[in-house]
Amino acid sequence: MRIRGCFSVLSLALLLSSFAQADRTVYVLQFPPDQDISLNLYRTGAVEKIEGTADVRHRFKKAKERTTSVEITLHAPAPSDVKPEFKAYVAWAVDAKGGLSRLGQIAGKELKVETELQSFGIVISAEIDPLTASPKGVFVLESEFPIKKNSFFGMTKVVYTHDQ
Repeated sequence: MRIRGCFSVLSLALLLSSFAQADRTVYVLQFPPDQDISLNLYRTGAVEKIEGTADVRHRFKKAKERTTSVEITLHAPAPSDVKPEFKAYVAWAVDAKGGLSRLGQIAGKELKVETELQSFGIVISAEIDPLTASPKGVFVLESEFPIKKNSFFGMTKVVYTHDQ
């Protein structure tokens, strides 16, 4: 009886840990002003047939007003194909401290958004609630190095995770 009870506790712990997502890493880039930077978004392993890219441009609107435009293109199965309860893909900016800021829900195959952030990495999650303020689903894509190889970019590798 005692061995069976220990086995049940161990089985439950393993089952629960399979639903928890481990900490991940992403490169946070310092986007230079007035340059178009293209990023490939790489699979995290949660979904096999998913691809994405992001085009980022940091610019000055006025003397002291900076903005960064982000255009994400996603080729993915329906979120419900990942898990029946998932309803949306949501894009997040990861800052140098590993904090996540919502960029927006990817409607159809793309998202166009502006942010005040100047340095960040990009991650995509599949979510139950399309309007969630923080990621709770599964991370499916994340950015790495810029496609443009011959330029210098300030980069920092950071750890990020989501609320459980």
